[in-house]
Amino acid sequence: MALINCSECGKEVSDKASACPNCGCPINTPKKDRVCDKCGRVVGDKAYKCVHCGAILPEETIIKKDKTNPLAVAGFLFGLISLFIDIFGILSILALVFSGVGLTQLNNKGEKGTGYAVFGFLFGLISLGYFIYKIVAYQQMISVFYQ
Repeated sequence: MALINCSECGKEVSDKASACPNCGCPINTPKKDRVCDKCGRVVGDKAYKCVHCGAILPEETIIKKDKTNPLAVAGFLFGLISLFIDIFGILSILALVFSGVGLTQLNNKGEKGTGYAVFGFLFGLISLGYFIYKIVAYQQMISVFYQ
């Protein structure tokens, strides 16, 4: 165990400490390289999949990404737009597809965007239901008109 000087207060601190006991400043400790369990090669510290063999890394070694899943956001936008403008139900179907695929990817990649995907799916369902209602109502109106 070696003693090093704290970069903030200058007091001597153990190199094994995570923070200075005097001022609380975090002590910079070098990160250890992670090794793939399948092939034994070194992988990056933010990787969720081994770049050499393609093996999925165990959950405890995965560092969650801070980005939002783009398919979840696209599903949300399609769903929101489909509530106001829906051409033959296409936007509502796109909302359902993009949100559904986005939800499945969220679990695999550890990205953000669950709320976007869920609300996009709900908006798509509401819009598609309203579109089907309009078709049925239009058919009934035409059958009454031509009788």
